[in-house]
Amino acid sequence: MVAALQSHRKDLEIAKEHDLPDAKSRALDNIGRVFARVGKFQQAIDTWEEKIPLAKTTLEKTWLFHEIGRCYLELDQAWQAQSYGEKSQQYAEEEGDLEWQLNASVLVAQAQVKLRDFESAVNNFEKALERAKLVHNNEAQQAIISVSICQPLGWGGVEWVARLSAPLAFPQLLIAHPSQGTGRQGAGFDLCHC
Repeated sequence: MVAALQSHRKDLEIAKEHDLPDAKSRALDNIGRVFARVGKFQQAIDTWEEKIPLAKTTLEKTWLFHEIGRCYLELDQAWQAQSYGEKSQQYAEEEGDLEWQLNASVLVAQAQVKLRDFESAVNNFEKALERAKLVHNNEAQQAIISVSICQPLGWGGVEWVARLSAPLAFPQLLIAHPSQGTGRQGAGFDLCHC
């Protein structure tokens, strides 16, 4: 990973030196991925935030906001995770991409669980489940269904809790970037029983 980071930093340096915005965007993307994979989430966030103004498409923004939100979730900064998840969700809806709507809904719901906003979390998990069914993503459906009903609460008599023992290992989390074709990796979330 060290060699990859050095190579991507050199790419960024050359892109800046020759005023090549596409190359700069690509280098920032790759640097952020390396940081995320090695667990340096704040560095990944900082790198990807620098890339935001360079994002050209709605789909690229969807992916970028999702990954920044995931990093914030890893850092237990749920407000920021929710905010970036909502931005990702907005762009995914603009794009009409159900897979990304699914991923963004789960991210928002996971952040809401950490914020103890259970009613909103349930609503977002339900949206995610609907989208998982529409795109025939059985893995996502099973993960969402595994959200546990754990203890009494004032509204509706139950509290839905999705505990994130380890919200997600980043190699599974990093969903295929829009520039890398339409293939998608895993659903990008890990829900476990209480």
